[in-house]
Amino acid sequence: MTRESTTASPAASPLLHLSTMLLMLVALAMPLGAGCEIVAPPESPPAAPDSDGQVGDDGDDDPIDRNQGPVVVQGSDYTLPDWAQPEPFAGYVDHPDAGAAHLGTSLRNRWVNWADLEPAHGVYDWSIIDRMLEEAEAGGYEVYLQIRSVTCGGGDPDRGVVIPNAVPAWVFDEFGLDDGDCINLGGEWQIEVVPAWREDVRTAFNDMIRAFGEAGYPGRSAFGGAYIHGISASRGEEFWLEPWQAATLESRAGFSASVLQEWIESRMDAYADAFGSRIDRVAWVGKVDIWHYCGQDYADVAWNLVQYAWDIGAGNRSSTVEAFHLSLEEPALGQWVDDQGYLHTDESIPPLADGRYFGDENEEYGEEWIWRFGDVQGDWQRYRFAML
Repeated sequence: MTRESTTASPAASPLLHLSTMLLMLVALAMPLGAGCEIVAPPESPPAAPDSDGQVGDDGDDDPIDRNQGPVVVQGSDYTLPDWAQPEPFAGYVDHPDAGAAHLGTSLRNRWVNWADLEPAHGVYDWSIIDRMLEEAEAGGYEVYLQIRSVTCGGGDPDRGVVIPNAVPAWVFDEFGLDDGDCINLGGEWQIEVVPAWREDVRTAFNDMIRAFGEAGYPGRSAFGGAYIHGISASRGEEFWLEPWQAATLESRAGFSASVLQEWIESRMDAYADAFGSRIDRVAWVGKVDIWHYCGQDYADVAWNLVQYAWDIGAGNRSSTVEAFHLSLEEPALGQWVDDQGYLHTDESIPPLADGRYFGDENEEYGEEWIWRFGDVQGDWQRYRFAML
């Protein structure tokens, strides 16, 4: 069967569905505190204000009268103390109009479909990558590449969302796939995916990734790095599934926790071969906590994959930075909450200790995200917390 693939425009930003406010790629590929010039601290820290906002004991404990309704009192101040001088720039920034002249260093996401890169089996067309890198070199920014490889349709026409058919047409023809192999995951975007874990499909994709490395692109100065994607109901890439979606794939396409692990590990191996010594600029997109809903076997595999990514020298991007409070217990971030409610961070995890890619896009703001976060008036507070 011949199935047409969707060709991406190299000039189009993959983030057109986002609001136009500044999109921060919070690349924390550095120990906590990097990006600040630490000068001598004061002899003693400044006193904290009491409940009326005044420093010192004025003899007034200012008890709150609960019968008077809501009362606002001064809380914590997240501004830096005088003895911590922030550097003008730290981390990666992704903004459609900003280059190095504006932000010191910038990095822009660029999406491309597998179908664009391999129009025939074993025949590679890197022209779209060439154009991306030439534009980046001229504009003074770096490209962070994301390759779609599992989607074959979906979207929401009412919201202007189209999920591309990223799979080459020859994959359907040579490997005997048809429309029945495009499995609808349902959900918000009605994502359709191919069984990319099949040995023939995954081998072909991994061969393309290795050919990309052999062509020398990871070594180009404007090539900032890449994400390793898995499968999800979030426009088909990333790495998470609802329990019923995992069950659908199990019943229709031979999916399981062990199959998932074998598939993604083989994909990671291909990226490691392609990027060589620059594998620290590559990020696995998976995290652990959300997979508990699919069962302990899937959660175990999710944690195994994070550790496998670390073992090959890659970093990780763990998502949901705009709703960080929902991922406090997250091994992929090296953090947990103790019995007293304190949040701990293990800075010995490889991405932090070794300076690998470690971050996320701080992107979900504006009216199109009201359905998830409520009124946009809360955006600035969420943005500040996410950046912290």
